[in-house]
Amino acid sequence: MIFISKLSKREKTIFYVAVVLVGLALLNHFFLKPTLARLDQIEAETAVFQQDLKSDKMILDRKDSIIAEYNKRSYYLKASSDFKKNVDHLAMASRLQVDKISPIDLKEGDEVFKGVSVNLVGDLESVISFLHALSTSDMIVSIHTLNMRREGAREDSPLMCDMKIARLVIR
Repeated sequence: MIFISKLSKREKTIFYVAVVLVGLALLNHFFLKPTLARLDQIEAETAVFQQDLKSDKMILDRKDSIIAEYNKRSYYLKASSDFKKNVDHLAMASRLQVDKISPIDLKEGDEVFKGVSVNLVGDLESVISFLHALSTSDMIVSIHTLNMRREGAREDSPLMCDMKIARLVIR
């Protein structure tokens, strides 16, 4: 305080103004700028959150149509899985060894059918028995390709049979 008492009135005024300005600068630097930066960050996060909420609301608004579409198609997906199991069961019942069976999409013109690609091993009688069981089953099927070949040169060697079978699903 001794220093301030030696100052003239004009110098004291300048000193007090300088102290207030330095105080305001420190307040700005250590309090206002970090607070305003954090507020800007919160506003940006809020904007992102609101955008996410809008997209989630659009999905929820379309929930009924999504569920209806799923219900339409879920029958076909289940039917496709059941079809694969039925073909496998018919092949085993006909005494054929199933090497590979996998779901595929078969195109005929502009239409696409769900089906299976199956590789079988057995004798000719078993293949014919399988084809008969397939055609007399309650499934409506179409055999798109059927390739048969002997595994060896001998007549008693196993017959390799590759098929692509499509199923028509009537609901």
